[in-house]
Amino acid sequence: MSDWTTLASTDELQPGDRKAEFINDEPVLLVRVDDNYLCIADACSHDGQPLGDGPITGEDITCSRHGARFNLATGDALCMPATEPIATYVVRVTDGQVQARPGGTGATTTTSGDSSPADTNTNTNTNTNTNTNTNTNTSTSTSTSTST
Repeated sequence: MSDWTTLASTDELQPGDRKAEFINDEPVLLVRVDDNYLCIADACSHDGQPLGDGPITGEDITCSRHGARFNLATGDALCMPATEPIATYVVRVTDGQVQARPGGTGATTTTSGDSSPADTNTNTNTNTNTNTNTNTNTSTSTSTSTST
């Protein structure tokens, strides 16, 4: 499991604020939405454009280049031209520090020290693929016999 990276102090970000940082040399974007801290890969899955300057509405961020929209909590691509999700990061608050690490899928957030609003925030990115195969075989046999 990767180590936690401190991205900001809880005093640094007010609701609606964002901060671009790096985790393991990868650009990430930390966003405070109400009392939650969310962390995503700071690159549009459509063309790699940084997302940090795009508008945020609720838990969605829009790429300023082509208008692709992503959910900050799940990383899901919400509209074209993006079709692939972006990575999310597990976030925790420890002793007034907002920290994140890779592994947003199903990870557990832990807390020590102070009790900040985002102590239990976890980002999750889940992809589900469903394949359905249907095979139908119909066989009809007709036999006619005549006697004279």
